[in-house]
Amino acid sequence: MAAEKDSNSYQNEAVESMLEEISHMDEAVRAQMGHMMETMLLSCSFNGQTCTPWDFHRFSNWRYGNCYTFNSGWNGSSLLNSRNPGSDYGLSLALFLQTNEYMLALTETVGLKVILHDQNEIPFPEDDGMIVSAGAHTQIIAQRLEVERAPLPVKPGCRAEQDNSSNYYSQVIPGLRYQEKTCWRSCLQKEIVRRCGCQSGYYPGPGVGVCQHRDPDDSNCTDTVQLQYRSGELQCDCLPACHETSFKAVASNALWPTGHAWDLIKAKLEVYFPYLKDRNMTVGWARENFAKVEVFYPALNFEKVTQSQAYYELDLLSDIGGVLGFWIGLSVASLLELVEFAILLFAALFSSGHKVTAVKKVKDEEK
Repeated sequence: MAAEKDSNSYQNEAVESMLEEISHMDEAVRAQMGHMMETMLLSCSFNGQTCTPWDFHRFSNWRYGNCYTFNSGWNGSSLLNSRNPGSDYGLSLALFLQTNEYMLALTETVGLKVILHDQNEIPFPEDDGMIVSAGAHTQIIAQRLEVERAPLPVKPGCRAEQDNSSNYYSQVIPGLRYQEKTCWRSCLQKEIVRRCGCQSGYYPGPGVGVCQHRDPDDSNCTDTVQLQYRSGELQCDCLPACHETSFKAVASNALWPTGHAWDLIKAKLEVYFPYLKDRNMTVGWARENFAKVEVFYPALNFEKVTQSQAYYELDLLSDIGGVLGFWIGLSVASLLELVEFAILLFAALFSSGHKVTAVKKVKDEEK
């Protein structure tokens, strides 16, 4: 346990140091430090048509560096549609992972992180998605899921997708709709900016600079806010979105490439990447540096979940009226029964008294 703790502390320290250094760099320099799609993409097709590195939108992530979104719709780019089911009409990628460029102090695995998300949402690869292993041909079968939630008074309520006032990152990526996870990240970042005068390097946004972890004031302040965030003490008021689109995914994989496939890939690599000719590019090396991914719909349908109010005010009033009518009717019937009983009792008593008087008169006459 002690060794594991020391290892985690060392890794956290390395991450903090890296974030601090990168925060002072120009965006173009940051991009060049990471993996570039131009040197990673061996082949790409979508809906049977060839795609290029320029069909991917790059964004930075604190853990994974350069990340790329296909069919993002950002910056006014047109959206692509798949109109047929099956792997031939989905997205197919063959990627060179360039493991020689990995930062060993921060990396424990070799592969990719794949996330399926809506175009108007910020992806969080450190939390979501699935890992695609190197040396494998992975197929990801996707199904679209739409959730419609009811607003208050239905608990816990929801927030309209147009309400993006809580999104700290809407200035970085315009056109985003409300997202619960983005709300939580924004709440944390806003509180750090308000109390510490700087922002966390994990989810940087516009405005102030990144907190310096070597500065005791910055470090203590951000640690305090982070602790309150984890314990739920921050009042973030982040409700689920009233309309949410997600994707259910199932992955399967097989060993790739085979010896014959590698001979074909190797010939292509030597053309596009001449510097690789000097390397001993065996099949074993290839299985540590390459991955193939296919993402597609098995059928052109989707699942929709709708939350609705099960009990309305009108139903409540109707039920109250029915119950009151029942009890009032029962009370009137009971009252009538009591009146009837009183009349019968009085009649019985009066009749009994009259007979007693008549008997006494007869006995007096006999005497």
